[in-house]
Amino acid sequence: MTTSPENGGQPQAPAEEGRATAAPATPSRARARLRHAATAAALRVLWRDPSCWDDPHAIERIPSYLAQRGARRPLLLTSAGVTRRGQSAPLLDALRTAGVEAAVLDQAPPEPTVQDVEDALSFYQANGCDSIVALGGGSVLDAAKAVAARAANPSTNLADLCGLGRIRHALPTVVAVPTTAGSGSETTAGAVVIDERALPPRKFVLADLKLVPPLTVLDPCLTLSAPAALTAHAGMDALTHAIEARANRFTTRAARACSREAVALIARHLSAAYADGADLRARAGMQRAAYLAGRAITTSYVGTVHAIAHAAGPLLGLPHGLVNAIVLPTVLHAFGPAASEALADLARAAGLPAQTSAHGADELIRWIEGLNARMGIPRHLPGLTTAHLPLIRARALPESWSYPVPSLWTEPQMTQVLERLVPPAGENGAVG
Repeated sequence: MTTSPENGGQPQAPAEEGRATAAPATPSRARARLRHAATAAALRVLWRDPSCWDDPHAIERIPSYLAQRGARRPLLLTSAGVTRRGQSAPLLDALRTAGVEAAVLDQAPPEPTVQDVEDALSFYQANGCDSIVALGGGSVLDAAKAVAARAANPSTNLADLCGLGRIRHALPTVVAVPTTAGSGSETTAGAVVIDERALPPRKFVLADLKLVPPLTVLDPCLTLSAPAALTAHAGMDALTHAIEARANRFTTRAARACSREAVALIARHLSAAYADGADLRARAGMQRAAYLAGRAITTSYVGTVHAIAHAAGPLLGLPHGLVNAIVLPTVLHAFGPAASEALADLARAAGLPAQTSAHGADELIRWIEGLNARMGIPRHLPGLTTAHLPLIRARALPESWSYPVPSLWTEPQMTQVLERLVPPAGENGAVG
């Protein structure tokens, strides 16, 4: 993985992925594609649609759902902000009315660490809990799924559950109630946790269909308090999910349809939700888009954008959605013809012109750049320097190869993309 083809500074995909190159496909690349195909085939067989409630009284029906699944003592995992804003009150009222006393832990952090998960697990066990209701943003939902994984596999530490399909036992019931519209964690088969013991800290991913919550409850009223910056970052996270799932290889017809619908909803509603947080129609549209995009990545995966974000975000102390938003257009530019057909498909879904695949791809990338600019998202990663690049590359490159991305890059190709994300001298790295 060291060949660096000359292409005017642009990363270049191998011939089998849509561009000419002097380097033939390597056995490592062939093995990676074989793994991607095998995993995709397995997901087609194993995937089962979870339940999603979005009616006005859905929260009131959560207690009866728990009872049907034999759960009597749920852990309500949420954040201090959700409690302070009173967003947990309707759910707690519904549980108490049904005679269910939840154990409430409202200390979920913005980005869960291994220790946060272990502390929540201790609380879960000490209070005799048998299920989890997760009320919050993507980090709260990820933490809840990680706690459930540990509760079901108490003799296995979290690091050993990291990776694909390493969760051996079925999880206790998890009900996901998102208060943001972006991560899609309410319906994904993944959970992201920070390993704070690594120097510098790094993110690792649990990936298993057992992590998909069996029930998601969507209530756009819960997202009304999200500030404009969070709305922007979360919305771009959802857009990144939809685009990466569609651009990847070995996608399913259902995942492609979810990606198209998600992009159409984001094109219609993200700017409105950002401009007016009280626009309930826009909030509902974005919540639905995030859910659909989450569905898409569960069977068709994320890609190189997320690989870079997982590596760069903790290192730079930047929110995940913001990093995705900044990295997305640069990576899509670099993929070139390897992703142009998929991007043109999504351009049409967004209502953009796409006379050819290349034209549609260019229009979609320009639209993304325009969205970022209107929402105060910079073109480069604030705080990134060339000194960071070797570590980010070392972490991002193998992760990107684990996904069925349009083009499997070499080290020099990844470096070229990362260099474009370094702010030029004198650039104001402020985030809107």
